Amino acid sequence: SLPIASLQGLGPKSADWLRSVGIATESDLRECGAVVAYLRVMQAGHQPGRNLLWALHGALEGKAWTAVSQREKSQLLAELAELQGN
Repeated sequence: SLPIASLQGLGPKSADWLRSVGIATESDLRECGAVVAYLRVMQAGHQPGRNLLWALHGALEGKAWTAVSQREKSQLLAELAELQGN
């Protein structure tokens, strides 16, 4: 499995945050999914922007975060709100 830092759209800072919450490889990310990974980073006290959520999803889909559609973004945000109990 590829190291998290080598995935498209994830920079060194994002990779550090992900490793700090136990997500070190592409398979780790696939196992928990973009939304759970984003939530873990938030819960660890980091302050990721929404672009990290798009980038995580994009990395799993093999596309740039800028190519994530508005529909996908809405779906990701709905999933995030559900996990946060909102």
